[in-house]
Amino acid sequence: MKFFTRIAVLFHVTLTLFVCCFLSFFALRMLNVSDVNWFLSIVYADEGSGPVVLSIAGLMFIMNFVFFKMFFVSNRQDNIIAFDNPAGRVSVSLVALEEMIKRKVVQMPDIKDVKVRLTASKKGLYVRIKLVLSSEVNIPEITSKVQDKITRKVQSTIGIEEPVNVAIYVGKIIPEKMKEKLQNVQQEEKTEVNVPFEGYRA
Repeated sequence: MKFFTRIAVLFHVTLTLFVCCFLSFFALRMLNVSDVNWFLSIVYADEGSGPVVLSIAGLMFIMNFVFFKMFFVSNRQDNIIAFDNPAGRVSVSLVALEEMIKRKVVQMPDIKDVKVRLTASKKGLYVRIKLVLSSEVNIPEITSKVQDKITRKVQSTIGIEEPVNVAIYVGKIIPEKMKEKLQNVQQEEKTEVNVPFEGYRA
């Protein structure tokens, strides 16, 4: 897979460099329109050049598709944790574990939002958490609780003894005044009474 990745990157870089050089020469008047027309007319007139040009176009299409597939299409569904049970092999998706961790953490008080990123290696699991705290709390205390809860939950869910490294990044802390304001707005929206329409009166 790494070999095809390198080939795709090399092809894409080469193609981009060629296009950049062509446009630069054209903009600097180092390349005339007549020269381009001359080259295209020779290629068009030569019957043997058709299959060659078509092959190059097909290769460009395939390589760009491979490049797109490798770098822009998410393949995280294939990232799994696998272990053997007496009855057979079991595979657990990392995406499923991320959703489980998110549901577990967001239920904790003083946590407004959470984003989870999980990676696995031979040394263990690495969980990266981004938190948005809903109030000004003791950060070492709340993050320690989050780390302990995640570690115990992951180990008990998939039955592993390997270490679970939990790194936490606190991205935002909502001040108390803003929190109270949001609560008041939500309360007003809940208690708002809709007056039924009684019709038009002249």
